[in-house]
Amino acid sequence: MTLLEVESRSEGRWKAVVVGSYERGDRAISANNLMALAEFYQMPAAALMSDFGDMAGIPSKSSGVIRTLVDLPALRDCQSEIVVSMKRLVNALQLARNDWNGQVLSLRRTDLTMLAMLADCPPSVFAQRCVELGVLHIR
Repeated sequence: MTLLEVESRSEGRWKAVVVGSYERGDRAISANNLMALAEFYQMPAAALMSDFGDMAGIPSKSSGVIRTLVDLPALRDCQSEIVVSMKRLVNALQLARNDWNGQVLSLRRTDLTMLAMLADCPPSVFAQRCVELGVLHIR
């Protein structure tokens, strides 16, 4: 479900920008809101807090990181197996955003977590490896 769908289905109770801020770790969530959001998603609150492994090293605004960017030309040229899923996700994001002209594409922290799971490695290792390959820039 997209953030706009969350806002629509919740009849405005959950604003897209707020839920996005929670996902990126830019905004803290109160226990009451966590429970209400879990009820909306019909899942245990613990599932919303699950980090799918080691999140250390994954960028967030609280760590002083402003943006996580994929270098599109570098990604196209990269032959490493670790970026196979990233190429598919980036293609899907470009299609969804109708963004075909850029040299970079922003990723959310949750995108990196998911990509690390698909690459079968801890998120911090995945992010570091992508930085080393030159396909990911953390600013």
